[in-house]
Amino acid sequence: MLKAQTYLQLTFDLRAEAIDDYRKALFNALEDINVDVASSQMSRALLDLHLSDRAYRYFTEEFRLVVSASEEPAPTIPNSSFLGEAKMYQPDQVQSYIANLKREPDLEIIRGVALLPGSVQFSPGIKTREGGYHILLNSPTLAVTVAVQNQGNQVENNVPVTATLKVEDDPTPRKKTTSIEVIQPGETKTVTISGIPTTPGVKSLLTIMAGPVVGEKFLDNN
Repeated sequence: MLKAQTYLQLTFDLRAEAIDDYRKALFNALEDINVDVASSQMSRALLDLHLSDRAYRYFTEEFRLVVSASEEPAPTIPNSSFLGEAKMYQPDQVQSYIANLKREPDLEIIRGVALLPGSVQFSPGIKTREGGYHILLNSPTLAVTVAVQNQGNQVENNVPVTATLKVEDDPTPRKKTTSIEVIQPGETKTVTISGIPTTPGVKSLLTIMAGPVVGEKFLDNN
């Protein structure tokens, strides 16, 4: 079973990195930023997706061997394939694809930033967790670090990132804001908001908002 798990993890890793690399390179190619380099990066990303398809096939083969040796009913394994034809990752195919895209009169403008889940870090750090709450080490102020990603296809400037702390028995929210000067399409940047006043020993609710930027339509991940 360990071999099957290894192939599955390899599949996920290859696909996650390849999709991220492909998106960044495509934006650069469409903006005429190092087009030769961008097309080469897109080709490598597509090759990784092709390799991820092979890794997934190895996973299914190993998984079926494990299941066949047991008395448990065999579960259904979904098909999963990114590239139907291996030739799609060839450099000439990628360059042709970029050229066709550039001939489109209008590419849809997509604008939006997102706060990446699991990226929040506190200073002072977490002492313990209790009843769904994080109990932080004692300090008169709090700093929080988060990762923000530009998930649109436009360069964004002066993106606000705001931390709002609501403290029990205090009706006035405590807000601190910083901003990201420039963030490219597909880029992720880490920002720290410092100096948030705290009240030790009481329950507090911290909300962090990235953006929204002008023209952003989807706010659920901000």
